[in-house]
Amino acid sequence: MKDGWKSIKLKEITSVITKGTTPKSYEPSSVNSVNFIKAECITRYGTIDESKFSAISILTHDKLKRSQLEEQDILMSMAGAILGKVGLVENHHLPANTNQALALIRITKAKAVPMFVKLYLQQETMYNFINSSTAQSAQPNINLAEIGDLEINLPPIATQQKIATILSAFDEKIELNRQMNKTLEEMAQTLFREMCIPKSDELEEGWEWKTLGEIADIITGFPFKSAEYSFDEGIRVVRGENVSVDFLRWDTEKKWNNPSAQYSKYFLEPWDIVIGMDGSRVGLNKTLVFPNQLPLLLAQRVARVRAKDSTFISFIKLAVVGSSFGQYVDSIKTGTSIPHISLSQIKEYRILIPPLKAIKQLNDTVKGFYETIGQNLEEIKVLGESRDLLLPRLLNGEIDIE
Repeated sequence: MKDGWKSIKLKEITSVITKGTTPKSYEPSSVNSVNFIKAECITRYGTIDESKFSAISILTHDKLKRSQLEEQDILMSMAGAILGKVGLVENHHLPANTNQALALIRITKAKAVPMFVKLYLQQETMYNFINSSTAQSAQPNINLAEIGDLEINLPPIATQQKIATILSAFDEKIELNRQMNKTLEEMAQTLFREMCIPKSDELEEGWEWKTLGEIADIITGFPFKSAEYSFDEGIRVVRGENVSVDFLRWDTEKKWNNPSAQYSKYFLEPWDIVIGMDGSRVGLNKTLVFPNQLPLLLAQRVARVRAKDSTFISFIKLAVVGSSFGQYVDSIKTGTSIPHISLSQIKEYRILIPPLKAIKQLNDTVKGFYETIGQNLEEIKVLGESRDLLLPRLLNGEIDIE
């Protein structure tokens, strides 16, 4: 080990390693509510997805004192399908609380830099260790004692800070790109409401109702066999768990290494829309497919929506993103433990179509937004890969930061 570095257990540099309690009920978000962060809010990329926050009342927050969060607390998923995901609590997340599926790790700042420790825990080797060494029962989990015993190679505080600063620069640029994409998407939705939503109940000439199936070609994917997936090489397969709100996530990446003619119809094309058809967020998880993400294959229980006329690409995307589609899905979905919708139900969704001139104007304006979003996503991918290459070498002293 490099001079000045030492191997320690996580519990040696923490003041608290604990977990929360699930409240009896959640409350709607309001000015008087507190953010409630669950395991699904922590991404495999080391970030905290605020769009998935729940909310609890201030009264409930006051009762759950043990798990009240502070700035620079580290959260780690310790129960569920994916263990070892970590995120760092920032000031804008507060006030906040968490439940028993997340470990709350509070670093003693005189001994270690929280961001350094978070990055160390975020390493692929640490993630793989946690997921391979824990009890793989029906509900995999890692307990607080096991978390406290995790080994960390710790350099002097000044070196920790320098490494954290270098690697944080990547994360800050990635987050900036994500925020830019969010702003562009909001601008596109505003233009859609202005151009493609009638101003009154009296429809002018040229407006008409059509189903989504009339203006788009819609299919579901192929039932690939799980045992035949590859994790090393092949073509990425878009499954339900990969579809999030306005982007494809690869927390769990599976590939198909057996291409043949029978799968040709399941290859995705630029500007297709994919919609998750199962789960608690059915109807919410949907995104465009960008050219630089290809090649991709479509799996079963994910719908692919492809505009029959390319002029309608932006219109269809924004119509499906809108609250009306979410309300439609809520009214027709079936299943209690795992809600789902069918292909025919997606095809039957009715959309009010404005005159073609408005659709063309929308597409001409918004197309550039989505091209920029695609470029930002590509930069996010490159930045993430560069950071992941540097991360283990910096965190284990292989690169002299001086």
